[in-house]
Amino acid sequence: MSNSLYRALLHAVLGGFAAWAAHVWIYGLVIIVCFLAYELSEDWRIKDHAYIDIRGFLAGFVLGIVVIELVRLF
Repeated sequence: MSNSLYRALLHAVLGGFAAWAAHVWIYGLVIIVCFLAYELSEDWRIKDHAYIDIRGFLAGFVLGIVVIELVRLF
């Protein structure tokens, strides 16, 4: 598994957790803001292409919201 795919999948799990935590909106907001602050500061200092992590996080967040809403329907 390539490093980029591993990073994206790892951060997708974190995004899914943030989606679940967002049932109380302040929890989701805090997780998202802290995650973005961490990733942007890390990219600023070590230039590790944080967009890979952010993209994986957002994909997991969106997928998590979709799954949560589907579960609520049934």
